[in-house]
Amino acid sequence: MRFTPLFVGAFVLTAIRVGCDLEIPNLMSEIIDTGVVNKDVVYIFQTGGVMLLWALGCVVADVAAGLCAARAAMGFGRNLRSALYRRVTAFSLREVGEFGTSSLITRTTNDIQQLERFIHMSMTVAMMSPIMFVGAALMAFQKSVQLSLIVFAAIPVMAVIVAIVMKFTVPLLRSLQARIDDLNRVTREGLTGIRVIRAYNKEDFEERRFSLANKILADTNVSVARRMSVLMPLISIVLDLVVIAIAWMGGELVDLGSFQAGDLMAIIQYAMLLLMSVMMLSMIFMIWPRAQAAAERVTAVLHCEPTIHDPSSDERLEAPVAGAAHELRFEDVGFAFEGADEPTLCDIDFTLEPGKTYALIGATGSGKSVLVDLIERFYDPTSGRVLLDGVDISRIPQDELRSLISYAPQRTTLFTGTIADNIRYGNVDASDEEVIEAARAAAAYEFIMEKPDGFETQVTQAGGGLSGGQKQRIAIARALAKKAGLYVFDDSFSALDFKTDAEVRANLKRATQGATVLIVAQRVAVAMDADMVIVLDEGRIDSIGTHEELLGASEVYHEIVASQISDEEAS
Repeated sequence: MRFTPLFVGAFVLTAIRVGCDLEIPNLMSEIIDTGVVNKDVVYIFQTGGVMLLWALGCVVADVAAGLCAARAAMGFGRNLRSALYRRVTAFSLREVGEFGTSSLITRTTNDIQQLERFIHMSMTVAMMSPIMFVGAALMAFQKSVQLSLIVFAAIPVMAVIVAIVMKFTVPLLRSLQARIDDLNRVTREGLTGIRVIRAYNKEDFEERRFSLANKILADTNVSVARRMSVLMPLISIVLDLVVIAIAWMGGELVDLGSFQAGDLMAIIQYAMLLLMSVMMLSMIFMIWPRAQAAAERVTAVLHCEPTIHDPSSDERLEAPVAGAAHELRFEDVGFAFEGADEPTLCDIDFTLEPGKTYALIGATGSGKSVLVDLIERFYDPTSGRVLLDGVDISRIPQDELRSLISYAPQRTTLFTGTIADNIRYGNVDASDEEVIEAARAAAAYEFIMEKPDGFETQVTQAGGGLSGGQKQRIAIARALAKKAGLYVFDDSFSALDFKTDAEVRANLKRATQGATVLIVAQRVAVAMDADMVIVLDEGRIDSIGTHEELLGASEVYHEIVASQISDEEAS
């Protein structure tokens, strides 16, 4: 409804433009039959001036109609992109994985561009074609029914040509978006994995992968262009044959004195307009398959319901109070990825008591990160419940739940902007003093101040100019600046050296005093500093206790400790 005025405006202006187009051949006919035949120069100039005014009106109406169509198409694309982005940001990690990041980017950009192009063409070419067809047919029949039948005899021929070309082109047009997906995927993998590629000297291999995807896309486009290139010459031949037939039959009628030369010129022009309208309509049919494929891909995203959703008003419970230390409880929680043979987590049952620091430790692949994802509701458990202060987190709106938790992920992500902007990401109202305090606690203040612009230093998502440890410390500072009642650090110290690690952990005790803290770690030093240690083994809780208790009670924990430090150091 929002674009209805633009649609109506485009329709009216297009009708005016077609009316001007249809009047010009009639004026040309009068110039020839009256002005040229009678050698009336004044009449020729007067009628020619009127014809120029009609042509000017045609140009003005065409530009205005194009502007209406462009505003409607671009506005529709803008709104659709916003709706698509809102839907994607509501997806859980499961839906993002199903579609693929590269495909979601293509659907948000290239697919919507195809729809914008189709809408623009529909409001200009497609809207003009039927009006011009009817108008040109009426004007042609008014001049000569006999000659007009020649034009209508050519229409089925043109339709057959278009149908044959479409039969061989449509499958390729529909596959183009998938080819773009493939190219984006290879490009994204090549750019994000550039360090690994260079470390293994795989530049040539990745170039071949890119070249193959690029060649397939280019070959598909060339194949489409090759098939489409046949259309215009064939249509032009039909148009030329129609003009020859009209000129031949019309010339005989002019010789017999039953038809005027000006009318013959006019009907040729009307025939061209009529057949051009058919050709323009065929262009819409040619771009329709690709637009249809794009629409299906966009619709698939919009119609995909996130598996993680907010509770209804009846199910919703009041969220715990912000700021206070929270109790977190897992009650017989299990989780399995869709299609997986074995569950990732089984019978997880433990409680994080308010104000204490817990270390979650286990071998690689034991399910530590998945367990953390359940706390933030990046996934929902397939069985059991996760409770925050006694409230099932599935009955708390996601934004309210996540506002209570401060999270530092395993894989550091920085955003384009300044270092200060990145630290404030979880708390936009943080003062300069709070930003500095968080940076000091994360042992990041010194290296930040060594940079020429300090906290105003610009960084990118990839964190160019920062080491892995520096990026990780900024992420820790971001978590601390949020000041939540529950802190979750998912192996956030892995890139730090032992000295910095010890400094950050000492600072964390002061910065998170009174809050509940869960630290996922590989290093035993983290577990030794924690109030309690949770040992995870192959998706199950092996044991829970203090470092000293677990040394003698848990074989799994003892093996982890023995792999890093001596028995003397452990005790």
